[in-house]
Amino acid sequence: MNPNKSIPTYQDGEFILWESNAILSYLADKYDDGTLLADNAEFRARAAQWMYWSDGSLFPYIKAMMGLLVRTPPEQRDPAKAEELKQALNHLIAMLDDTLSQQNYIAGDSFSIADIALVPLLYPWREVCQDRPDFPHLERWYAQIMSRPAYKDIVALPVS
Repeated sequence: MNPNKSIPTYQDGEFILWESNAILSYLADKYDDGTLLADNAEFRARAAQWMYWSDGSLFPYIKAMMGLLVRTPPEQRDPAKAEELKQALNHLIAMLDDTLSQQNYIAGDSFSIADIALVPLLYPWREVCQDRPDFPHLERWYAQIMSRPAYKDIVALPVS
């Protein structure tokens, strides 16, 4: 169903859609009552901005980190590359922490599809990079997300 031969793929009747953020946007547009994506152009644009950022800026570093620190045997890991990845991730996460210092959630003051898009990327970073800097606003946000049942059932799966 997915020409990339990967997941995620979503089917709604005859309609087939792939790419997680496209699926999130579709589900919010079709089924949401305004809870996940408010009927406000600025809020919707901010959510989209962070979703694009998660794919284009954050995900490549998360993927590289997981490849190096989880899937590569310890004796084959490049410590200099690991440090480089951690520094790049810390820079990106600091941007997010700064945004969260001004609002409750990623796109604004209410939970949205942007939060859903980002938390699965931040979960492995938090699990693997134990020696990370203190990001108090991100940790406050993350605690809010961890209390949601869907987080426990879908996101918080073993990293290894």
